[in-house]
Amino acid sequence: MSHQSNDINQKRLTIISKLLSKILRHQAVNEGFSIDEDGYVPLDELLKSNKFKSLKTTEDDIENILLNDKKGRFQMDSPKRKIRAVQGHSIQTLSADKILTRITNENMHLLPNYNKEKYFIIHGTSKQNYQSIIESKYLRRMERTHVHFTYEVPKDNRVVVSGFRNSSKILIFIEIHKLLLNDEFKGCVYLSNNNVILVSKDIPTDFIDHITER
Repeated sequence: MSHQSNDINQKRLTIISKLLSKILRHQAVNEGFSIDEDGYVPLDELLKSNKFKSLKTTEDDIENILLNDKKGRFQMDSPKRKIRAVQGHSIQTLSADKILTRITNENMHLLPNYNKEKYFIIHGTSKQNYQSIIESKYLRRMERTHVHFTYEVPKDNRVVVSGFRNSSKILIFIEIHKLLLNDEFKGCVYLSNNNVILVSKDIPTDFIDHITER
């Protein structure tokens, strides 16, 4: 394959990956796909749909995307030939407990790089959005089912970290022990398969420990 052909194919795979993310996270129900409460959609349904057929999508393309996805956004159930997004959903009919691991005071050691003294979860946002957060007094889920956090921020913008956009200018730090000690948030904190930390309720700004700018 020539360099130009390879570039064209790579662009096609990027478009397929974005479409896959969009449907599995947000549009599966509206698009008429069969989606389980654990987020899985039959691979054959996707490949037979007009949107994926128009991109000449094959099963090999999907496997290629999963293999090279640095954020680990997708998970395949190979025996059942089903695929799902591991986090980032806005579809309300899904069961968080069937997709994610619920984090409690008893199993916080499951969190990546866990420190029992202090453990900060970090939400990245823009300066404009941060102003809205302060004015509303809440860090909101917006159109998604969870507020997304990471446990680390890359020093190099070329490094990809799940649950974090490298374009973020403001980093909001919340101490997780303090959050889980509050009865309102018991049972509301989850960990995804690709190490994104998620909270299923809007979070009052009182819980913000500190912020930093990038």
